Amino acid sequence: MAHRAQQCLGRQRNCLWLCSCCILSLASQVNVANGCIVFETFPAGFAVNVRILASTVAYYESNGTLYIDERSWGYTCRHTSHVGTIDQGWSLLFRGIQPKPLPLEGYEICTRVNHEFMLSIFRGIESWRTEEAGLLTIWQPAPFLLSAAANALTELKQGPAPFIVFHIRGGDKYVEDMQLHRKSATPKALVEAFQKMQPSLQGGSCLLIGDDSSLILEAQELAQTKLGCHVMTRGAQTGGKHVQDDFNRLPEDKRCAATQRLIVDIELMAQADYFVGSQTSGMYHLASRLRKVIYNKPRTTSVSP
Repeated sequence: MAHRAQQCLGRQRNCLWLCSCCILSLASQVNVANGCIVFETFPAGFAVNVRILASTVAYYESNGTLYIDERSWGYTCRHTSHVGTIDQGWSLLFRGIQPKPLPLEGYEICTRVNHEFMLSIFRGIESWRTEEAGLLTIWQPAPFLLSAAANALTELKQGPAPFIVFHIRGGDKYVEDMQLHRKSATPKALVEAFQKMQPSLQGGSCLLIGDDSSLILEAQELAQTKLGCHVMTRGAQTGGKHVQDDFNRLPEDKRCAATQRLIVDIELMAQADYFVGSQTSGMYHLASRLRKVIYNKPRTTSVSP
């Protein structure tokens, strides 16, 4: 973990310098009520909330105390370590200095921001730089999650190199893509995109992480026949497909366990030699940014159709 922290600090100066002009010009216009800000999560996916939260942290920077209101999203693990707060689990899962758990009272006087407000601010601006700066602050998984990721990585890397992670997004993402007139990234498209990027590479270990069991099976066959991979899988092993509304209605203990596993999965995506995912999935953008700013991976090692 010390090595990880050194990498993070080393990249932080460069990343903050890159986006300083953007942040400072915007921050000068910020009007914060009573020295505090509340970021309101919304009932969408994990990655999109984390990415917008990261931009919020970087945008408001030192303009006030930033609290997180987690009551509207499903990725929670309530606990009682912070007495006097509405703590839905962010401080259990992450150990950064921001954001802080929402206090039981008094937060009504704070400036409240949500995803729609933040998206309106960055419309037409290269917001990825601000997002990356914020990720350096907030993406600090708890030690037990980093330990779980390190143990999984050690086991997974016992196979032949290189270690390649494919994120296979299906379920309600296909429906969303259709509604927004976007082209979904099929398993075939993901494998072919990697082949195009690395035409001479054969073999290695391919980890398939996904939320749609039928697509995982399809990707497994393609990875074996086209790439010659030793294939491993995580997730989507019990059948069914991920639907966000259904996930949000699950009992909290199941959502908590799934959230912890998801954070470990993201760490595996971020630390792999190569990562392949879909441009229409927020998970691809989150993992590829973490690869760059936390683990100093070349951009060419993150692949998407």
